[in-house]
Formats: sequence, structure tokens, C-alpha cells
Amino acid sequence: MFCGGVCRVGTIALGDPLAEIESHIDFTALAAEVDRIALRPVSAQGDRPPYPTETMVRILVLKRLYSLSDEQMEYQLLDRMSYQRFCGLANATTIPDRTTVWTFENRIGEAGAKALFDGVSAQLLKKGFIARGGQIIDATLVPAPKQHTCRDVYADRGYPSAEREAWLKENGFRNQIQRKGHRNKPLSECQQRRNKCIARTRARVEHVFGAIEQMGGKLLRTIGQARANFAMTMMAACYNLKRLVYFQKAGIKAF
Repeated sequence: MFCGGVCRVGTIALGDPLAEIESHIDFTALAAEVDRIALRPVSAQGDRPPYPTETMVRILVLKRLYSLSDEQMEYQLLDRMSYQRFCGLANATTIPDRTTVWTFENRIGEAGAKALFDGVSAQLLKKGFIARGGQIIDATLVPAPKQHTCRDVYADRGYPSAEREAWLKENGFRNQIQRKGHRNKPLSECQQRRNKCIARTRARVEHVFGAIEQMGGKLLRTIGQARANFAMTMMAACYNLKRLVYFQKAGIKAF
């Protein structure tokens, strides 16, 4: 017990990311949203009651944040004290196994994942932040208007071509594709400044892509569209959750 207490103090002093999440996210409220959508099953007399919804929600968050399979999630819950503490299992005699995790996901389904997403969005809004809608489109040209009258198209230096520039001009879009240097024909200082200006705008989206990629990106360990939708919704919810924690930790105030 003494050793465990010392280790706990040490991890907090070093900056325990799970403790930071716990201090800024109301998991009780998230669990209530899930229970509202998918009622908890009633155990038969003498059977072991199901794990608390809040515990299972925390497990789903860990699973998605660290891109773990059900089997890996079970192992980490058995192996890591920090995971056990975060999920309220530090003094538990049993740990949810892979089947329990799979069954919970299957029971709450897409509606439960959407409830978690909406719950996180509500907590963002309560702090004064708005989660804007959008699409994740891989390696393509996407109109990204900054104002209602703006029709800018942003892309990196892998996409410039005469055909694309002609198409953009013909369809009324403004070309914001970065220029690409060639052998014996480097970019001018003006072109380099233009590329940097475009990069600052694109970085706002690329950071989102990078965070999603850390959580597995397009790699989904699922079979069937329904479970793929569940995984992607959880990924979006966990991204917003991480951003809310970052805003609170950094002291960023909403406008």
C-alpha cells in the first residue's frame, strides 16, 4: 500500500494524462447519457451484476485513445495500475474481460456512441466551446470557405497541376494549393511565403488528422458497417474529449 501510494504521487507529479482527463471530464454525466439510450440489463438473482456503466465508458475511452483491441484492453486492465485507477477498478476482485467489453459495445451500439459524442459536445458547450461539424476526406481537394462569400481550395504541394488549376478557375474556386519546386528551378521567396501562409491555414485541419491517426485512423478492428460506425463515432468523441482537456489545462478561455 505504501509503495502504491508513493507511485501514485509520483505519476501525478510527472503529469498523469489519465488524471488530467478525469479532472476535466464528467464521466458520470456521460454514463447517464448512455443509460438513457441503452438501459442497463437486470441480472437474474444470484448472477454477478454488470459492471457500472461509468466504468465501461471509461474503458471505451481508453480503448479508443490508445487504439487497443478488446484483447489488448483486457491485458492492459490487468497489467496497468493507472488504467485500473482510471476505470475505478483499483480495488476490484474482477476485471472486465474482452468478451465483456465487446458485449457492452454491442449492447449500446451506434446510438450509445452517438450519446457519448453528444455528451462530450455538451460539456464543450458548457465551457463555452462549440464543436463544429465537418468531414474527414483523405488526400483530396476540398473547398474550405472562411466566409460565406469565399471559395478557397487548400491542398499541399503534392497536388499542383495545370489541369487542377484550370478546373478550379472554371468552377469559380480560388487556388490555394502550395507551389512545388523543381530541379534547377527552386521556389521564389514570394512562392515560399505563399506556401507558409497556406500551411498555417491547413495546419488547423492537419492537426485533427494527426490526432485521429494516433487513435487508429482508418484502421478499424471491426466486422460490419454498424461496428465501424461505432468505432468512428467513438474516435470523434475521444478527439473532442482530448481537446476539451487541452483547453482546460492550457487555460484557454472561450470567446
